[in-house]
Amino acid sequence: MQEIAEYNALLDSVEDPRFQILSFAPQTREELDGFYGEDTSLASVAVRNLYGAPAPSYDVVPMCEQKRENAPEALVVQCDALEELLGADGLPVTLVVGPDGFIRHRHDGMLAEAASRRIDLRGFRRELDSLLRAL
Repeated sequence: MQEIAEYNALLDSVEDPRFQILSFAPQTREELDGFYGEDTSLASVAVRNLYGAPAPSYDVVPMCEQKRENAPEALVVQCDALEELLGADGLPVTLVVGPDGFIRHRHDGMLAEAASRRIDLRGFRRELDSLLRAL
């Protein structure tokens, strides 16, 4: 959720339509709808207040079909699909897909500075600029 505003700003700043960003999230479709929709449950309101949770202008794919048995409430990963299907080292898994449909870049986990945990897309932007030059 923390990265959404940064990715949205990145996409707004790039006028080249030859790529697509996909982010695979460790939530169910219902949970994602709650994050971005009209859900007024305490967990959804907390997420929107905590992260600002703007709707993403890129594709976010929910990877969970159902929650784990006895899983804690929201804000905790509640399924193993990302690790099992994508071999993820961190969450979310974000892909840049080129115009040919091939994955040109993959990043597992948040794009954050280690010390401050502040989202930092500068390295990702350099990778994207390099990819666009090569296309």
